[in-house]
Amino acid sequence: MAALNVAQAQQIASCKQYQGQRMLAEFLGLGPYGEERNLQNAIRVDFLHDHMTLAVSKGFTWEQVCSVVEFAQDFLADCAEKSLTQMVKTYQARSAELITSLGQRNYKIYTDFLFSTFFTHFQLYKHVLSNSREENIPRVGVDIHTPIPPLPLASAKELSVWNYEASLSELEKREAELEEQRRLRKQQLEAEATVNQAACQSKVDSVQTPFTHETLGEMIRSVLQDYATATSKAIATEIKDVADDLQIKFEKTSLPRPAALGPPPRYSPKPPVQLLPKTAPSKANNKLNVKNEKSKLSAVSTPPRSRGGSSKASMRHQ
Repeated sequence: MAALNVAQAQQIASCKQYQGQRMLAEFLGLGPYGEERNLQNAIRVDFLHDHMTLAVSKGFTWEQVCSVVEFAQDFLADCAEKSLTQMVKTYQARSAELITSLGQRNYKIYTDFLFSTFFTHFQLYKHVLSNSREENIPRVGVDIHTPIPPLPLASAKELSVWNYEASLSELEKREAELEEQRRLRKQQLEAEATVNQAACQSKVDSVQTPFTHETLGEMIRSVLQDYATATSKAIATEIKDVADDLQIKFEKTSLPRPAALGPPPRYSPKPPVQLLPKTAPSKANNKLNVKNEKSKLSAVSTPPRSRGGSSKASMRHQ
């Protein structure tokens, strides 16, 4: 059984309680300290540490402190095999040894402490130290995730670029979700239109011929109502799709784009208008234009006739 020296006692006394108890168990070779692991060992270490703390607090010399720890360790080992009466006789037999090592004053202090603690709770000490208990060692499975290996610095991105691309990726993901919802909504509208068309055709087929004025008017109103309903749904859906597209494009454009990525892309809400190609004039148009030009020239060169007759008649009269 290991003994405690002066340097170790001074080191333990300078530590806090829990740290000192762990250090005392290590110096005496009592194994790791901890109530969760081994309750018997923890009680044994607490017993020895309490006796050592008493000796230090009452002004025992460091050699006397080590003697108290050694005596307490031997005395506690006999507890499991002896009765209370036998333990009192054992202490009386070793009194002369204690008086020699501790002195008369310190012997009285230590005796009062031993009878007020150990002998008062002797049966509890005997029960705990006589009955071995299973070690309670908690085992908890812990998942360990290793960090992702860092990318080479050559392929690294600036924080602003990374944040921009992450935000842009979120918008593109939302755009893809809207496109999928649009496709499903279109399929639903097509299915509803097919059902309505079949119902309308069934109404028309159920009308008996010949058609009367009232029957024909009712049939036309029903067809127009179904058509207007389907058209209004299609228009509302188209408006919503356009609004969603514009919202996504606006959010993409309003993102603070880093200067390293260049100018942002520009979006056009409408496709560009295609200009019609200029066609060559036809032969008929050319002939018509030439004819119009000739008529204009003849009208300018021919003088107007007077009301009194021709120009020759007027000269003869003169």
